[in-house]
Amino acid sequence: MSLPVFALDKLEFHKIRATLAEYLSTPSGSDIVAGRTPVADTGAVVKRLRESGEMLRLLESSEPPPIQTLQDISDALSKSRIERFLLDGITLSRIGKWAVSARTLRSFFSGKQEEAPALWETAGQLTTLKDLERRITNVVDDKGEIRPDASPELARISRQINNLKQQARNALNNIMRRGKESGIAGDDEITLRGGRLVIPVKSEHKRKVKGFIHDTSATGQTVYIEPVEVFEKNNEIRELESSWKREVERLLREVTGEVGAHSDPLSCNTDLIGYIDACYATARLGQRWQGTIPEITGDGYLSLKECRNPLLLLKFNNLKEGKKNVVPLHLEMDPDEKGIIITGPNAGGKSVTLKTFGLTLALAQFGVPVPALEGARLPCVSGLYMDMGDEQSIDNDLSTFSSRLYWMKQVLQQSDPGSWVLIDEAGSGTDPDEGTALAQAFLEQLASKGVRCIATTHHGALKTFAHETLGWSNASMEFDQKTLSPTYRFRKGIPGSSYAFEIAERLELPEEMTRRARAWVGSGKNKMESLILSLEQESQELEERKKSLEKQEQSRRTAKEELDKRLAKVQQERDAIRSKAVEEAGMLLSDANRKIEEAIRAATEKDKALLKEKREAVSDLQKEVQKRGKRKKLKRRQPDEPKKPPQPGDSVRLIDSNTTGELIEVSGSKAIVNANGFRLKTRYDNLERTEKQQSRKKSAGYKLTSPGSGPEHAQPFSHSLDIRGKRGDEAVREVTRYVDEGLSRGMEQLMIIHGKGDGILRKLVHEHLGSRGDVKHFEAAPIEEGGDGCTYVYL
Repeated sequence: MSLPVFALDKLEFHKIRATLAEYLSTPSGSDIVAGRTPVADTGAVVKRLRESGEMLRLLESSEPPPIQTLQDISDALSKSRIERFLLDGITLSRIGKWAVSARTLRSFFSGKQEEAPALWETAGQLTTLKDLERRITNVVDDKGEIRPDASPELARISRQINNLKQQARNALNNIMRRGKESGIAGDDEITLRGGRLVIPVKSEHKRKVKGFIHDTSATGQTVYIEPVEVFEKNNEIRELESSWKREVERLLREVTGEVGAHSDPLSCNTDLIGYIDACYATARLGQRWQGTIPEITGDGYLSLKECRNPLLLLKFNNLKEGKKNVVPLHLEMDPDEKGIIITGPNAGGKSVTLKTFGLTLALAQFGVPVPALEGARLPCVSGLYMDMGDEQSIDNDLSTFSSRLYWMKQVLQQSDPGSWVLIDEAGSGTDPDEGTALAQAFLEQLASKGVRCIATTHHGALKTFAHETLGWSNASMEFDQKTLSPTYRFRKGIPGSSYAFEIAERLELPEEMTRRARAWVGSGKNKMESLILSLEQESQELEERKKSLEKQEQSRRTAKEELDKRLAKVQQERDAIRSKAVEEAGMLLSDANRKIEEAIRAATEKDKALLKEKREAVSDLQKEVQKRGKRKKLKRRQPDEPKKPPQPGDSVRLIDSNTTGELIEVSGSKAIVNANGFRLKTRYDNLERTEKQQSRKKSAGYKLTSPGSGPEHAQPFSHSLDIRGKRGDEAVREVTRYVDEGLSRGMEQLMIIHGKGDGILRKLVHEHLGSRGDVKHFEAAPIEEGGDGCTYVYL
């Protein structure tokens, strides 16, 4: 089922068809577009739009479909079925081009089955006729001329004709040369008359050349003579040309027969190619106004954003200019909404808005992408009825109002749920009160049938009807009250004013006249109009504020994006600096190691042991530098909710080392923590309260996790190092590695257990610690924690 034709005529849909014709390349495509109407079946509409959408994406890709310009062959295909009929070379060439087009289109869409499955459904039905295509192209060229080598016989005859013509020309050239020397030959060159080679001779010397006169020039000064020397050759040429024609006719008749044998698939191909051509045209038109494929809703929901009148867009040379000058329509309707009443001043855009909506519905159901933003949603209407308020029938002796009543009757008889009715100037054409009453009754009758409606009017009673009736809404065309000129913007939810008095005052009609007119209207009417004007002004101000806020928000987003870019750049620079620092540190350590090696080679046996220890320490530092260079970036810890400051007796965690223990004492900004028997001094702000943990058995050393620990610190780190029983050089090496690792982990305090004994290990440890610049100071542990048998090291 299709939409009523008379509604399309009022929407000027013929202009859409005329524009589509500009993009068509085939006669069958033209026939399809000319005969196609907006269909009222949801499945068919969805199919058309899916095909147009796929074609639109292909057009915007780097490989558009190979649509060729083709000529009509329908009559030729019919005649080819007649026995022994002969089609000329030009016609056969046209048929061959259709065969080529079918093959190339099928091949193209075969490779686009995933991208364009709906189009492949059509293209996949094309029949490839390679043998017929080859047969035609072997006989005729692209221009329809017979190929000289179309058959062996034709090639032989063509060679003989060419040889004889060359011999005849050579003979005539000799005659011409002698004739010019004697002054009897004319100025023209050798030519043909009656299919025979002749030479030009001056009229006064025509009897000096033996031969047959075939023609005389228009001036009578030159005659064209066939000399006797070429009589025989010309006769042979004519005979061979007759043979050539007979062979050509035989070939054309043969090929025509083959075309007739394949006329059914060829005819089917013309229809299929025409359908693809029509899809191509609808997509090209959609591309012209940057159209989108709307979603066809089954629930009646409607949403259009920045929808522009397609006919107005076509008036402009380019899309940018069109979008600048054509005001867009924003319209949304829920499934339970029955209709909208649009009011506003004359020439304010009410009728254009009505046509924009009607054309958009028709375009979608025709299969053309609609000129609106992505995300458009439209119902599939079962009928579209439109009254522009100016219909008059001379043949039926009907006035404008009578024509409208007749139209109402037809609509009530033909419309069904799912139909839409568009009425311009509802209630006009008769007494305002009676016209308004009839219009309101008509709208109620339509709504009771499930028909939805959009109507324009100037009558205030219809505004009241829309305001008071469930499912109906008021809308208006915006009017700039400062300049008293229309903006053509559609606004739903607020009724509009006709602005008759305001426009009259601006045009400087007599003040007494407008004052009297306002008085006749009545105070109630004036109050209502004033309220509408006030609402419109407030709405415009709110709209301006909204635009201002949107502009500010856009500026904020732009600033944030710029800040993010700058932060990313700073992060890159920081990483580069860090990488460079690690690289330079590695180079310094390598240089130090090289110097130590040189010193070892030059040192005495007594110094070698100490230098060897230094070399190992440098090697450890090199490894640590490499680890830091490879360390992954850590996510910043999200701040936890504020916790109560820890008090003595609370379980706490040292933030910088992740060590846990019990807070023993707080003194100003300092604190002492008992960590598994060890007294650790730290800053009070380096502590945070934790849940109490079950006590663990005391082990040889308290295992800690340093900040920044990751894969490179997978091994646990002991807070204390026990070197009792070690030899001097071995003990110093272990202390060196222990302190270096403590530094790399960010530790502030370490404990070295060396025992008391003779004090030798303690002395070696203290000498080593005193020689390091990265040790702040060291001291013996309190008596209760080991006294002189242990040393606290502060980094």
